Parts: sequence; C-alpha cells; structure tokens
Amino acid sequence: MYVKTLGVTEREDFYSKMIREGQMTREEALQRIEKENELPVEIIYQLFEQVGIDSIDLEKEIAPKCL
Repeated sequence: MYVKTLGVTEREDFYSKMIREGQMTREEALQRIEKENELPVEIIYQLFEQVGIDSIDLEKEIAPKCL
C-alpha cells in the first residue's frame, strides 16, 4: 500500500521520519535501505527447490513480464 500511494516502502517512510527528527542521518538511512533490499538469491532458489518449483521455468515466465 505504501509503495502504491507514496512511492516508498513503509520502512523507507519510517526512516524519512527519523531523519526529519534528527534520529538518523540520510546516509545511515540509505545504507540501511540498501542492505535491507538485498535479495538472498541462493535462499530463494533453495526455497524453490523445497517446494518443487523449477527456477529456470519460473525465470522464463517472469523475465518477459519484467521487460
């Protein structure tokens, strides 16, 4: 909902408020956001394997829609 209405995540909005209140610097917030937005690709592929999803088939299905 946050991304659709504000263009940012709930956490990004929270960090923005902390910056305005002087509880965090912009640089600290950007570093946290970058770290938090990293996707653990290997873990995702392990999860796919556990539930029986072929990651190659999934990539073929998703890739055209992302272009």
